[in-house]
Amino acid sequence: MKDFNIDLVYLWVNGEDPHWQKKYRENSSQKFFGKNRFRDNSELRYSLRSVARNMSWVNKIFIVTDEQKPSWLKDNSKIQFVDHKDIIEKDFLPCFNSEAIELNVYKIKGLSERFILASDDLFVFRPVPKSFFFDSNGDPIHRLIKTPNLDNKVPRNLYYQNLLFTKSLLREKGYRFPEDVEPYHNFEPYKVSTIKKVHELFSERITTTIANKFRSSNSVQRFIYSLMDLPQDRNRLRTATEEESIYFSIADVEKVPDVLKTKRPFLFCINDDERSDQNSLAKFPQVLEALFPEKAIWEVEVKLEITPFFESRNSICLVFAPDNNYCKYFSATLKSLISCSKQEFNYDIVVLHTDINDYSRRLLNLELPKNFSLRFIDISTYLYTNFNVKDFNVRSYWSISTYFKCFIPLIFKNYERVLFCDADLVFADDFTEFYFTDFERKLVVGILDTIAPNLVNHPHRVRELRDLKILSPDSTYFNAGVILFNLNGIDRNKYQKTLKETLKLVLPFQDQDLLNFIFQHDVKLASPRFNFQNGVTIYNPQYLHQVDPAYAECYLAAFENPAIIHYTGSIKPWHDPYQKLSFYFWKFAKQGPFYEQILSDLMGKSPKQSNNKLKNFVREKSKVMFPLHSKRREMIKKTLKRIGLL
Repeated sequence: MKDFNIDLVYLWVNGEDPHWQKKYRENSSQKFFGKNRFRDNSELRYSLRSVARNMSWVNKIFIVTDEQKPSWLKDNSKIQFVDHKDIIEKDFLPCFNSEAIELNVYKIKGLSERFILASDDLFVFRPVPKSFFFDSNGDPIHRLIKTPNLDNKVPRNLYYQNLLFTKSLLREKGYRFPEDVEPYHNFEPYKVSTIKKVHELFSERITTTIANKFRSSNSVQRFIYSLMDLPQDRNRLRTATEEESIYFSIADVEKVPDVLKTKRPFLFCINDDERSDQNSLAKFPQVLEALFPEKAIWEVEVKLEITPFFESRNSICLVFAPDNNYCKYFSATLKSLISCSKQEFNYDIVVLHTDINDYSRRLLNLELPKNFSLRFIDISTYLYTNFNVKDFNVRSYWSISTYFKCFIPLIFKNYERVLFCDADLVFADDFTEFYFTDFERKLVVGILDTIAPNLVNHPHRVRELRDLKILSPDSTYFNAGVILFNLNGIDRNKYQKTLKETLKLVLPFQDQDLLNFIFQHDVKLASPRFNFQNGVTIYNPQYLHQVDPAYAECYLAAFENPAIIHYTGSIKPWHDPYQKLSFYFWKFAKQGPFYEQILSDLMGKSPKQSNNKLKNFVREKSKVMFPLHSKRREMIKKTLKRIGLL
């Protein structure tokens, strides 16, 4: 290989930017744009990481964008931002047409003669030499897809219309090229000198394409650059193979690591197409973080600071962290909170998430009282910039969102106290007494976990916790579903350092063990009525026989008059409506916008499945195990008296 520079050019857009969306709607007759074409899923961060690891020979990296810059990217001599106005004529701006933008990248000031054009959804899996893209003379190697009888077989959508139109232009000029090829979505090598020749030859047609703010028919595709090259040297034509590059859809993102491990291609693409759903979009950055965990030198830690919505000190801040699927159950939580609210207080509600869509947000914001604020804060960038996703142990039905409560001391500014609550609970009574409790110099207020009083009967769990130094003689083990944080008392820097160190431990109960480890000497315990956990007693109705009498008495009192009912365990009211205290959930779910959806999910998707569920609900066992709560209380009291605990 001759010694020559090769630059890398990205096209990038953040479709969630309100300023960009405003421009889009001002120039488009379409009310809604295709989100998958403009959505930012943090692909650029990981594509750049993959290049830093596996293509270190790249000279400069240019990112072409429209008055945008990622918040996580700091100034670096290797990376340069190029605004559309620097390469596209003023009369043709703003531009939302990628075909037009691609035809202008050769105008980038300082661009090397040889460069590679890329989208942000392209990644480098293992080290790639320069010779993969350019031959020994410095000419581009073109990897294309062979499609026999292309004119007859391809669907006549806009993309293929323009592909065939581009080929027809070359034929009119007498150029001969392979007819049975089409572009492959990949890193594509070009020479500026070749591009200039194409523009001289087809200046009128190219100008017409560039003038279109949106994709339109009879447009010239960048594919013309490759086709112009091929008649000169057919040896530089390669057929794209999976041994070299693999194309995935985000819908199949969970399969990506195993396929890459097996086939070990140089390059791969994960495309955000029409098949993308909320579940795959949520897992997408986690998969990328696991593949490329090493932060590049140009990444900066992103600060996230959430400030109070209400200026009045007479406000209550509650934080939740449901994912998009859990929003339907969270609607019952929200309705129950409204039911227990007081007019003299303002309720500042913050939902931390990575995947909640606009539809869910709109429904949850319906019919909110005037003294309520509901904000949805996407913490994806903060999460994946400041933490290593490999440190977040996820399993079973626990997702990464279970850790979001741990970020509260770091991202809430100018708050004295914040109450975190899981989304699998309902408010049954006024809880302001708990919210405004005196911290007594403690850093958190929690409620004893239902497992903790019974740990003497679980020697394995006791050893496990003591080995991890989570339990000590003067510590108390609290449940992580309801926690009141004393933000005035927590040192941010010290907490962040401790949190990162603790995340590296392998903890069996994830966030709960983690927070107990951090605050084991700084927790004040509150009454069980502010976090009445019913999970353990569902699975073991004789549970209270084994626990300390003082705790049993408090638990029974909370059972009779709960303020917050927490449906702990894997079986929830929406799985089995006949569980103890599940009627509270259904009372509030019925008031919410997702009620019919919850019912539909409960009954199953087939008549047979629905009938089987109905049979299970009315079976005699349910009536025995889960009687009315008042009768159950008397039964437990009699049992406790009989064995001498009361």
